[in-house]
Amino acid sequence: MGSERVSKPILVVGAGFAGSTYARELAEHGFSVDVIDRRPHIGGNAYDEVAPSGVRIHKYGPHLFHTNNEEVVLWLTRFGAFVPYQHKVQAELADGSCVPLPINRRTINAVFGTSLKDEDEVRAFLAKQAVPIATPGNAAEYLYANIGKTLTELFFRR
Repeated sequence: MGSERVSKPILVVGAGFAGSTYARELAEHGFSVDVIDRRPHIGGNAYDEVAPSGVRIHKYGPHLFHTNNEEVVLWLTRFGAFVPYQHKVQAELADGSCVPLPINRRTINAVFGTSLKDEDEVRAFLAKQAVPIATPGNAAEYLYANIGKTLTELFFRR
């Protein structure tokens, strides 16, 4: 691609990360670019919607952007700011309450109605829940042997 420019527009199919980036770079280098996508928005699978509650919803499933390349960060921040991120995964129980995942002390206290105060109490409690299986033969047996049937069935067998 020397210094001459193509007289016909370039068509980029797909407005996800790759398509949007190529289209922008080509346009900034003087090319006429059209972008089409089957969806009514840009961003591809990384598209988010904000619910009326203000919670950001990942329409197509979770997505996180990671880079340690400062040039990429500088390029992206020309178009907007990054949204601060806190990773909080919760599971909804049958009664509608939510508990943290991965399983932690708060999860155990909520599920079993206990008030375990520290790691030692949690270990002792889980030891009582555990099913004695000397050599687990699969993932379910491993979980039964470490966290017991109740937590395994509740979070991994639904």
